[in-house]
Amino acid sequence: MSNYLYILWIPLLPLATFVVLGLFGRKHFAKSAGIIGTASLLTATILSFVAAKQYFFVDGKVNGVYQKIIALKYTWLQFSPNVSIDMGIIVDPISVMMLIVVTSVSLMVHVFSLGYMKGEERFATYYAFLSLFTFSMLGLILSVNIFQVYMFWELVGVSSFLLIGYYFNKPSAVAASKKAFIVTRFADLGFLIGILIMGFYGGTLDIGLLIEKLTSTQSPEFLSMTSASFLGASMLTWGLTLIFMGGAGKSAMFPLHIWLPDAMEGPTPVSALIHAATMVVAGVYLVARLFPIFSMDEAALTFVTYVGAFSALLAAVIACTQTDIKRVLAYSTMSQIGYMMFALGISKNGVSEKLSLNGARSFYGTTKLSSEMFIQEYAAFYGLKAAITRFGVIAGPRQMGKTDQGVVTLWTAKHFWKQSLKYIGYGGTGKQVRDILHVDDLVDLIDLQIHQIEKFEGKIYNVGGGLENSASLLEMTAICEKITGNKITIGSEIETRPADLRMYVTDNALIEKEIGWKPKRNLEQVFTDIYLWIKNNEKQLESILK
Repeated sequence: MSNYLYILWIPLLPLATFVVLGLFGRKHFAKSAGIIGTASLLTATILSFVAAKQYFFVDGKVNGVYQKIIALKYTWLQFSPNVSIDMGIIVDPISVMMLIVVTSVSLMVHVFSLGYMKGEERFATYYAFLSLFTFSMLGLILSVNIFQVYMFWELVGVSSFLLIGYYFNKPSAVAASKKAFIVTRFADLGFLIGILIMGFYGGTLDIGLLIEKLTSTQSPEFLSMTSASFLGASMLTWGLTLIFMGGAGKSAMFPLHIWLPDAMEGPTPVSALIHAATMVVAGVYLVARLFPIFSMDEAALTFVTYVGAFSALLAAVIACTQTDIKRVLAYSTMSQIGYMMFALGISKNGVSEKLSLNGARSFYGTTKLSSEMFIQEYAAFYGLKAAITRFGVIAGPRQMGKTDQGVVTLWTAKHFWKQSLKYIGYGGTGKQVRDILHVDDLVDLIDLQIHQIEKFEGKIYNVGGGLENSASLLEMTAICEKITGNKITIGSEIETRPADLRMYVTDNALIEKEIGWKPKRNLEQVFTDIYLWIKNNEKQLESILK
C-alpha cells in the first residue's frame, strides 16, 4: 500500500545523518553534530508514531485481524525463478511496535549524549556511529526478506563494534569491542547457515512466503524439511536452531553471553542504547518474526525455551555477585531477555493432550473425564470405532448465554440490550483468558470424524480456537462494543470462584499435524455471527437472553 511509503524515511533519515556527519562532521559540524543527529532522529520518531497511529487505529485492522502490508518491495538479486533476494518494507504489528521502541529509545540516548559527550574530541564521529546503529536496527525490523534481515544484522554488529570501542585508546574498550564482534560473528555464522538451509528447502527467502510454506503440514516444502534429517534431527529443526543461534548471540544468551558485560567499556549512553531494548532484543525480534515456523517444530521451540530459562536464571545469580553497577545492569538485561526468550518458547503451548489428569479438579471437569472413560469402555466391549475430542469454549449462533455457560453469547446479548455485566474473580479486572471455537468449525470437524473415523479411532485430541482465537473478558468487551456500537456498565466481583482458571488456551498442534484440521473462523466472526442471530430474532430471544 503506497500510503505507507513514507515509512521509508524513518531509516533513511539516520542513514543520511551518518553519511553527512561521517564525511563532513569533524570539519564542518564539530559542535552542531549532536543537534543534527537528535533533530534527524526526532523526525524519524514522529514518523514512527504517525505510522503506528495509522496502522493500529485507522486501516491496519481488517475484519478484526491486523494485516501484513508490504509498503515497498523490489527484487535486488534473482538467483532462479523461485529464489531471489528482495529489498523492501514490511508493516505489521511486530515491525510497527519495534519502530516505536527503537526510535524512542535511540532518541532518548541521542538527547542524553548531548550533555554527556559534550566536549569530546570525536563528538561528530560519535553521533555518526549512533546514527549508523539506529539505521541498522530500523532496517532490520522492516525487512521483508530473511537475507535482508541478515545484511542489517551484520550492520548492527559493525556499528556496535564501533560504539563499544569508541575509546580506541583505552585497551579494555578495544578488547571489549573485539570480544563482542568475534562472539556475535561466530553466532552469525550459524544464522547464515540456517538461512541457507531454510532457503534451500523452503524455495524462497521471502519471510512471508517462507512462513506460508512451512506452516502448512501438507506443503511439499514442509514435508521435505521434516523428512530430511541430519544426526537424528530434521532439517527444519537444524535450520531453526541455527537461526536461533544468531539470535542468541545478539541477545547474549548462554553460552554466547560473555561479550555483554564487557560491552560496558563503551560510553555510558552506548551502554544504554545496547541494553535498552535495541541491540539485545534483536534476537527476540528474530524469533518472534519467525515464530509461526518455530511453532511447527517442537524440538527447536523446546531448545529456545530451555536456553531462555537457563540464561535468565544464570544471569540473575551472577548479577547478585557483581559490585560494578554497570555490570549488574548488564546481567540484569541478560536475565530479562532470557525471560523473553523463555516466553516465546512456551507461548505456543496451550493445554495439550500430554497434560497430566491426576489430582483434584472441578466437579464439572470430573464429569467430562468420566465420560471419556465410558467411551473407552464401550469401544472396548462392543467393538465400536470411537475417538475422544476435548473441546475448548464453543460459541456461535443459537447458544443460550448464561453466567456459567455460553459466555460469548452472554457478553454479546448484554451489549445488544445495553444491560450490565460483571468481571468475576482475579481482582475483577476481566483479564482471565479463554480460547473460543466457532460452532461451525466444530461441526466441520465432527463431520470429518464421522466420515473418516479410521484416522481418529482410539486417539485423543484437544481441539479449540487456539492462541489465535483467544481473548480476555476485557478484549471480548472491546469486540462487543465495536460490533454493537453500545457501551455498558461492567462491575467487579473480586473473589475468585473455586476451580476457576485464569487462562485456558487449547493446543491444537497434534490434530493440525496429523489431520490438517484447524479453525477457519476468527474471533470477531464468532461475535458477529452471534450478534446477527440476536438482531434477526430479537423478539423471540428477548425473553430468553435479555
